[in-house]
Amino acid sequence: MPLPEYADECWPPSATNRWVLRVEDNDRDGDTGTIREFTLARRMTMPNCLSIGRLRTETFGGNLSVSCQDPTTGPQHARHRRSDNFQVSDWFAPNPNPGSVEVLVPAQGSRLILRAQPNTQYKLVMRPQDVVVGTDNIPVLHGQLLSRTGLLAQPWLPAAGQKVGIYRLFANSCINMPSRWGRQGSRTTNAEGRFTYKLKEPQGFNQEIWASGFYQGDVCVTSSEPITVGLDKNQLIDIHQAIPELELPFPDLRGPMTPVLERIQNVH
Repeated sequence: MPLPEYADECWPPSATNRWVLRVEDNDRDGDTGTIREFTLARRMTMPNCLSIGRLRTETFGGNLSVSCQDPTTGPQHARHRRSDNFQVSDWFAPNPNPGSVEVLVPAQGSRLILRAQPNTQYKLVMRPQDVVVGTDNIPVLHGQLLSRTGLLAQPWLPAAGQKVGIYRLFANSCINMPSRWGRQGSRTTNAEGRFTYKLKEPQGFNQEIWASGFYQGDVCVTSSEPITVGLDKNQLIDIHQAIPELELPFPDLRGPMTPVLERIQNVH
């Protein structure tokens, strides 16, 4: 459920900064409910992650043993069985006088799953204009990993000798699920914090989205902006104007693009 804006200032719950957890029982079914555990979750957008690891969740939870009394007023809750012997329940709007219980957390036995903010910050730079396509029509990604320690006013410096992962965005086969980043390889930064990654295949008419990410353990501490690799719509129009015999749909031109690009340049 949404929390008030000041909740961020009160996170995480602690012995000196306790939260009130309220549980309600809206259905009058004659049963007393028991709360055995709870979990609070905080979802954050990481400012240094522009693609991979952009959203992160911190959780706080623990064990409870608290009873919630059944409401004494409101519609009577009924259960019945369908013809397939599956038990279902009637649904009612929230009870105006629900049974409720409030507890303070953290309670004894609570657990806090948090990661400390690292003293060193990192930033990955991989821009679309830095993608280089050679005569073999295979794109090469260029990027740089930077770091700074301590105060935010400190300058960004090259981070040498660090392993950077290279990722490609894949569409999920289920249309209701988000796309996912798949790791395709890694590179170690040089003395200037720079790295390059050559794709395995020439660029074609299907555009692909790539990014780079830097992990410490299982946590992505920074990721580059996503960049699109492949021929865009304007380039396809130029190719069609330069080579009219390539009727739509275009054939797959994977391979050396130099002759095609030269013919496009001659048109202009």
